[in-house]
Parts: sequence; C-alpha cells; structure tokens
Amino acid sequence: MTLKVDVSQLADIALAADIKGADRAIEQIEKAVDLLSKMVADHYQIQAEPAEHMGVEFGGLLVAFGPCEQGQRCPDAIKAADPEGDW
Repeated sequence: MTLKVDVSQLADIALAADIKGADRAIEQIEKAVDLLSKMVADHYQIQAEPAEHMGVEFGGLLVAFGPCEQGQRCPDAIKAADPEGDW
C-alpha cells in the first residue's frame, strides 16, 4: 500500500518540517515547470508567467497563462484546466 501526494503537497510537507534545502529544491521544481510552461505557451502562442508555489491552500504550484493579444481565444486545454479562471 502507498499514499500519494502531489508535488504541491510534497513542497508544503517539506517546508512545514523545515527540511534543509527544501526552498532550493522547490526553486528547482519551479524552474522545470517554467521550462514546460514555456513550451506549452509557445505551442499555443500564448503567454506563461513564472511558476510559483503558493501552498496547497492557495492552489499549490501554479502557472498562469494569458493571451498574447487582446481578444485572443483561450486554448481549450488551458480553459479545461481552469474553467472558472479569467482569460
């Protein structure tokens, strides 16, 4: 048997336990997420803001996407991930 935690929960656990190096590890995770979000943004020709770990109670490790141009349509895959978000 196993218990599964997502990356945001893992970061919260490490920070709450004051584990040495957790901040540095989270920064590295954010950099990896930035790389992937840039690839997604380039694919859909939209903008991606830097990843940020905000704690699970505030959404966890998040990336914000937005339009490059006023009136640009939100890609379906992005809208499906945050159906209540503002584009």
